[in-house]
Amino acid sequence: MRGAGAWGLPWLVLIALVVGCAHRGSSSALPPAASSTSHPAAKSARATVVILVPRGTPHLRRPAYVSSATAALSIAINGGAPLAVALTPTSPNCVAATLGLQCTIAVDAPVGQDTFDVTALDQASRALSHTAVPATIVAGQSNALALTLDGVVAQIVVVLPSPSPPEGVATTVPVLVKALDADGYAIVGPGSYANSIVLTDTDPQGTTALSATNVVAPSAAPTLAYNGMPLTTAGAAASIGAAAAGVPASAVTGALFAPAPPHDDWPTFGYDSARHGYNPKEILLTQASVAQLHLSWQFVLSGAADDQPVVAGNVQNVAAGPADVLFVGDERSAFFALNAATGALLWKKQLNSQSVPTCSDMPGGIFGISGSAVIERATNRVYVADGTGQLYAFDMGTGTVAAGWPAGGVAMLPDQNEHIYGALTLDQADHRIYAAFGSHCDISPWRGGIAEVSTSSPGGAAFFYTMGATGGSGGGIWGAGGVALDPRNAANPSAYSDIYALTGNAGTPPSATAFPESLVRVNAALSVVAANAPNYSSADLDFGATPLLFSPANGCTRTLAVGKAKNGQLFVWDADAIGSGPLPNDTLQIGTSSISGYNVGVPAYSPQTGLFYVENGSDSSLTTTGILHGLLAFAVDSQCNIALQWQRTVGPNKVYDSPPAPPSVAGNVVYYADGPNNDVFAFNPQSGAQLWTTKLGGYLFTAPTVVNGRLYVVSFGIGTGGQGTLYAFAP
Repeated sequence: MRGAGAWGLPWLVLIALVVGCAHRGSSSALPPAASSTSHPAAKSARATVVILVPRGTPHLRRPAYVSSATAALSIAINGGAPLAVALTPTSPNCVAATLGLQCTIAVDAPVGQDTFDVTALDQASRALSHTAVPATIVAGQSNALALTLDGVVAQIVVVLPSPSPPEGVATTVPVLVKALDADGYAIVGPGSYANSIVLTDTDPQGTTALSATNVVAPSAAPTLAYNGMPLTTAGAAASIGAAAAGVPASAVTGALFAPAPPHDDWPTFGYDSARHGYNPKEILLTQASVAQLHLSWQFVLSGAADDQPVVAGNVQNVAAGPADVLFVGDERSAFFALNAATGALLWKKQLNSQSVPTCSDMPGGIFGISGSAVIERATNRVYVADGTGQLYAFDMGTGTVAAGWPAGGVAMLPDQNEHIYGALTLDQADHRIYAAFGSHCDISPWRGGIAEVSTSSPGGAAFFYTMGATGGSGGGIWGAGGVALDPRNAANPSAYSDIYALTGNAGTPPSATAFPESLVRVNAALSVVAANAPNYSSADLDFGATPLLFSPANGCTRTLAVGKAKNGQLFVWDADAIGSGPLPNDTLQIGTSSISGYNVGVPAYSPQTGLFYVENGSDSSLTTTGILHGLLAFAVDSQCNIALQWQRTVGPNKVYDSPPAPPSVAGNVVYYADGPNNDVFAFNPQSGAQLWTTKLGGYLFTAPTVVNGRLYVVSFGIGTGGQGTLYAFAP
């Protein structure tokens, strides 16, 4: 039973009896007193200690600490020489008792005020417990003194019952300190430690804090407070250690406090298929920590890059163990799986690119992976489309081709005159994946449209053509977010499985079978449900964007679709009444009309603030609006009218074909990259106050990804080689 606290629960009583010359030797119940040369018998009385050493049977706590390993008792009076008496079954002063071995020790103590220094010893004469107690010995009467021995700490074990609470959530956990004597028995209370314990915490940054560092008794109840921030110590853990006088470090067992980091996903462009650009789960990277962002790692890609990274948390089957995995591609069609925490390469696939020397949209006319990949948790797959329009499905952990998927991919283009510029869109409920496509620099002939493939039984793709099945060139879908899925799909996929797209221009006006420069709503059968061309011009002042679909949380009962055209206008539609045109009070001239590509992008929406955020590449040509380039925040009232809430004028104004990046919102922070100025910003989403910024190398056209306490930003890649760089920041 060594180490069980119940064995350290005996009792100890010191009894002082009156003894005179006539009575010496006449006390029938007590053994002779141990002699003490320090105190003459004529001025002393007999003091008796009765001690119970536990043996074999657990019992209730008595008001003393006596270890089951006690083999002797040492008593010194008033600093005199200690007297040691053996406490064994064969000792004449010990008798067997129900709860153990009861021993009686008598000493001569001076009449008056005395100090008794009592130590319990084991067979090796090591101190197990100790006390120094003052007592008044009165002649002529019986005197009893209760002693509580303090355990002498020889070993320490620190235990945290909750060593890994969720990272990002402030909490307080108990710190259990188990003190053992020299023979391994637990020291219990009441009483204190003869040598108090000092706790230590290796966390230097204040993420954790001990409620007390000095533990003086078994009854102490220290705690460890955690403020929710990530630990930056080696191994992302704090070591709670202990020390006490006379205790070697080898006799101390500390405890590790390692909060469990979140392993959330950023599964698709804009976080979800409605392209909200909002991560509702981010708890680590917040307004409280964003100012501490610093570069954690960076990874140089093979070519230019313009796809938002996606992240899958806690992916299994990774050779190095479970890990959060980040997926990103480049225009050389290299597809990378990286450890999201360290940037280490886990696996890589070299897919196919397409060379179009007469089109300079991409460096060297090489078109590769332009659109963001998408992950599917249910099948552990990541999907990506290469420069030739082939759709691949890989196991996220190993990079092998997913079971049941063609090794060479599935064609998502009608021919090689088109390219997939935007992100893939996954309808998980209906097991369909969509890709939108446009031309290389409007080089005819070509057709814009949407491809659909079943993820459960991949075969040939079905197509929707913006200009109709037999129409001419035009109607490209260029937005970085591809197409958007109805946000109501998550709660009711059978009723809301339609997709929405903003289309490009063509020489043919909109008709019953042609839908250029329009917001188009298409069902799963790729039939048009509704469409609207709010400002048809045929002058390339079309949509180069992806619509944001959201249901406001402030009384507006409509589901809204928001998109920006190259003429600098921001449009808002009722998603269920697209054919009626944009809402009458919700068309704003926020930029300057131009066929250049600085008026494109995808807004973001935060249900936390009720605001949606729009990147704006140019000042409004309508100066009375007061709207300038930079990041804009709009509110939606209960009547679904929009109004500018705040704006931050950062970045360049009107740079040809160099738009700012779509914003992202997470942890009550909105992130924005300003395009060719190479700056990344973090703003307060309610007020627009700047919280943090940094400058990177290379143009920043890609929406930031914010997940699991990290910010990921991709630079496009300028100069010889045109290699993009992925940057990872952490507090």
